[in-house]
Amino acid sequence: MKLLFFIFLVATLPILSNSTGYTSYQKAYSIEKKYPLLSIPLYENALLHPLKKEIRETITARLVFLYDKSRKYPEFFHLTEKYPATISRKTTQAVRKKIAENIGISTELLEKLVSEKTRDNPEEISAILSENSAQKGLHYFILSSLLFRQKYDILEKIYSNPGINSIFPENRLIFLLKSDDSRFYKILYQHTSSPELSARDKAVYLYLYAMKLRNRGKYLSSSRYFLMSHSYNKELNGQKEACKSLIASGRYQEACELHSGSSALPSDSDLLLDLFCSGKLKKDFRLLQDTLQIYAQRENFRFYKNLSTAY
Repeated sequence: MKLLFFIFLVATLPILSNSTGYTSYQKAYSIEKKYPLLSIPLYENALLHPLKKEIRETITARLVFLYDKSRKYPEFFHLTEKYPATISRKTTQAVRKKIAENIGISTELLEKLVSEKTRDNPEEISAILSENSAQKGLHYFILSSLLFRQKYDILEKIYSNPGINSIFPENRLIFLLKSDDSRFYKILYQHTSSPELSARDKAVYLYLYAMKLRNRGKYLSSSRYFLMSHSYNKELNGQKEACKSLIASGRYQEACELHSGSSALPSDSDLLLDLFCSGKLKKDFRLLQDTLQIYAQRENFRFYKNLSTAY
């Protein structure tokens, strides 16, 4: 009887160790050393499946490190809220302190912002934004956090305040763009009709219009507007976005001829663009194939689908 049990146990070990979650974890771990940013989707995917406690703790620890390193702040707060028992308070506090420093605010203010009392309270958030009108990092942190959690009703109340809306007017447009609100065009026209637009203003509004075109699948048109944006202000990386739109439209050679090098703090798509145009994606395609497939399924942007089937 003991022999039969041993045979059964040995026979089922491969099945247990090759579960979807564990396999995803193994693949993420194998990618992380070379491409830490691109291991994130696989770690996230692993957490969607049943896992042993020790493996789940390892994954959350890796994600805390990777979110911190890549400045994926909304993702970090979502993770620590979902798995409070697996992430030590000391680790959470250390990362929160670093986030506050990067945003340019006090740790106390950050703690207030992410507290249950404040984070979904448009009146309190508006008051904080008004008191810290010059803190662009703070404004973007609040915007990106609420967008990540899809709290569009709260953003609507915040940006219906003319005082808030006038501080960084592009933030309302980003909200309308991300929420696919039909008022985007009307508000954009109101801003662009001003005769006193700075070069940076023109770059921002052209960039956002290009994003809107791309979201509608008009990739070639979007690439032209991204390049127009880049001509006014290079800090927005309109040229890189134009390259991504060209890849989404299938114009690979044209995209790579336009591509001009890597970024200091690349986004996921920036890194994939760099790898594709440098030839490194082809070399490591088998290693990165699962990551590419996750992006292709998750993101509504043909850029990822085209890269996932490029070779």
